[in-house]
Amino acid sequence: MTFIRDSKVQLYIENNGVNSVVPDRYPFVNGLTKNALDKSGALYPRENPRYHYGNANTLFSFTFKVIQEIPYDRFYYPIVVSLTPVVDIIESLKINPMVTSAIRNGQCKILLVSPYEGWSYKDFWKPLIQKIKNVLRLTDDSFVIMDGGYLPNSDVINVTYNFWEENRLEDFVPKALGSIDKIRKHKFLCMNRRPSPHRMAMVTKLFDSKQQGILTMAEHGGFGHEFYKGMEQQFCEEFPELIHEYSEKVIPKIPLIYNDGIDPDVENPNYDDQLEKFHESYLQIITETYYKNDTLFLSEKIFKPMWHCQPFVVFGNPGTLKQLKKLGYKTFSKFIDESYDTEENNETRLDLLTASIKTFIRKTPEELTEILMQMKPIFDHNLNNIDRRHGICIKLTLLNDLRSALYENA
Repeated sequence: MTFIRDSKVQLYIENNGVNSVVPDRYPFVNGLTKNALDKSGALYPRENPRYHYGNANTLFSFTFKVIQEIPYDRFYYPIVVSLTPVVDIIESLKINPMVTSAIRNGQCKILLVSPYEGWSYKDFWKPLIQKIKNVLRLTDDSFVIMDGGYLPNSDVINVTYNFWEENRLEDFVPKALGSIDKIRKHKFLCMNRRPSPHRMAMVTKLFDSKQQGILTMAEHGGFGHEFYKGMEQQFCEEFPELIHEYSEKVIPKIPLIYNDGIDPDVENPNYDDQLEKFHESYLQIITETYYKNDTLFLSEKIFKPMWHCQPFVVFGNPGTLKQLKKLGYKTFSKFIDESYDTEENNETRLDLLTASIKTFIRKTPEELTEILMQMKPIFDHNLNNIDRRHGICIKLTLLNDLRSALYENA
């Protein structure tokens, strides 16, 4: 068969919201029935799943050509993976036998789509893929993962598309730039909603400094008391040296609250328009979504301080700052010790990070204001880099990576 290369990659969609090859599918959701998804809660019900393939319509139309018939050229069969319950219902996956045949002969690959997350390959993707392989009798080279993770794995091709980098916040920039030379109320901002062992550890390490900044810890972050207790157990296993201090100081004060009109046990402020806390704090301390060395993910948390013209440090995956630099961003090593970023041991990385934070916030407000003014070229650079990448770079990179995975790795 002769393959004809289009500039876009072809995406086989069973129901595109206009026509439906398979009527019991949600628009832009392949393989899984409406009934199975409704029972499992495995798909975000509040949004059009089309946006899992690209935040902006321009990215989607730039990258993909939607098809509903088997073409002569190569194509992707996408499966949207929004929430982890997909793993529990994946055995109910049903695919057109002609598509399955195209997958087996190398004309088609299954595209596993989850740009909101950067899950561990070992803990999440590998078990999910194994279940699909068992159902459809496929091999690893039948799959491509399109998610927000940056770490490759040795089994399945990973194509990075990070929804959060493309989620621009232009409206916040003028106010942020206008506040750089003003004395601020708070030396740091560290907000923690969803319970996680590393967030409990970070709050414990900063607890004695909480009067100098904004330090929050939600009661359960909307995940319920049992989830919180499970995270607390992991915290005790992974950060044993902090158990006593956490129990004596932090637990009696939970929830630690900053009154900005957002209830962290109800809302997830991915888009946060309550700006005062950003413009009235000198340093943003980010506790990223993940912190171990089995993945590398940049959520909206890492991009918020760029839009608000704040320096930042991050307790996340080792190499987080290194990855930002690969994407063209600048960090603050001239002003803040960033040696913690290369340390793979979680406890040691936290100790190094805490030392960096305390050295920085030991300075007077006047000194910190002067440092922020010296940082302005970095703020400007990062804002320009986000614009540049949003304009064409993200689109081209995604398109080229998807085409490479489909054609050159068949």
